[in-house]
Amino acid sequence: MESSTERTERQRTDVDRGWAWVVLAGSFLIKVIIMYNVSSFSVFYAYIASEFGSSNSITAGVGAVLSGLGLVLGPFSACLAAVYGIRNIVIVGGCLTTLGLGLSYRSPTLLVFFPSYSLLAGMGMGLAFTPSVAIAGYYFDKQRPLATVIASFGVPIGGILGPIVTLKLIEMYTWQGALLVMGGLNLHIVFAGALFRPLPAVKPKYGIQNKKAANLTRDQIMKLVPHGAGIFCKFAVQNIVAAFVVEYGVELGIEISMVTKLVAIKEASSTFMRISLIILSQMRWFNILIAYNVGLIILAISCLSLFLLDAPMFFLVSLGLYGFGRGLTSALLSAVNAELYGVENLLIVEGISACCGGCANLIGLTASGALADHFGSTRPAFLFSAFLGLTGALLFAGVFVIHRRSRKDGARNGLREYQSAP
Repeated sequence: MESSTERTERQRTDVDRGWAWVVLAGSFLIKVIIMYNVSSFSVFYAYIASEFGSSNSITAGVGAVLSGLGLVLGPFSACLAAVYGIRNIVIVGGCLTTLGLGLSYRSPTLLVFFPSYSLLAGMGMGLAFTPSVAIAGYYFDKQRPLATVIASFGVPIGGILGPIVTLKLIEMYTWQGALLVMGGLNLHIVFAGALFRPLPAVKPKYGIQNKKAANLTRDQIMKLVPHGAGIFCKFAVQNIVAAFVVEYGVELGIEISMVTKLVAIKEASSTFMRISLIILSQMRWFNILIAYNVGLIILAISCLSLFLLDAPMFFLVSLGLYGFGRGLTSALLSAVNAELYGVENLLIVEGISACCGGCANLIGLTASGALADHFGSTRPAFLFSAFLGLTGALLFAGVFVIHRRSRKDGARNGLREYQSAP
């Protein structure tokens, strides 16, 4: 029988190999399922509004809370995972999500549907998502960049599958039956979480541990305020498009079955951009800050084209352009945070980023839903999202200027200290 010492040594050798890849597969699966839940709401949107007679703003709020809680609870779930373990928190999150979707199956009114679908399932997603992302950092050291890229593909894959599979489920089992099937699918979060066995405390085999304590400087705080506002704009754009794109396609006269297939284009182009970034990031001339801001500009342009070019033939092109912008900004956000604030401050900045994104889900979708109610169409929501995207790009341009100035000042001060040294 294997002794505890032997088991500890075997688990330590799993870093970058062995069970680490099983853990990565679990992390990937959870991202697919959670993104499936979020993207499927664009198909449920019309059915929820019709079943409960709710307005666009209220219906959009249902989806906003579902996706928003998944981000707002990020820092909270990270704290719980630090105390009770990643495996336990992910399993609890999977159980809550499964229970929430299952209870939504027979909800007679929106007052019953909202607590189960939005609150309970949203809380479960919030508890499961952040720890499942962090687990790769423990099991991978030398191959961490590769592992992060592989796991990130779960997001576009879930986004592609969500609308297409959900529509098929609705055709087979009605929209309530589709929710019940989704509940069973989310039970796989529990199985994936069970794979996240904790590693013994061990010094990384590769790389250098950063010993600096988390401490934001005055210049970094000056960057964080507009940067947080820009992140708010970015996530608001993404969630407005995700929530209204199917309904808007139907308004343009495209059959809903065709719309759900066309929507997959934005996820395919997002995936292509993520793959391209693996190559581009190795180029010496590549600047992640400039690339990120270009992504924000592309998001704004794609939303503006959806608003202005309202013919079905331009729908596909606009979605492809949107996917490029989304893939660019989503893939680079963590690297941008590390570049602007340092690795030692990354955890606190990621928590702030998640909260900004969650608030964007709640406020942005509700506001755009109110616009749709006022004008009787979802088209104005895309003009609103274009404005938000442009605002985010302008805010980040200011962050870039502050960052460049602070780096020049730091280099100048360092040179003075060197020259004055005896």
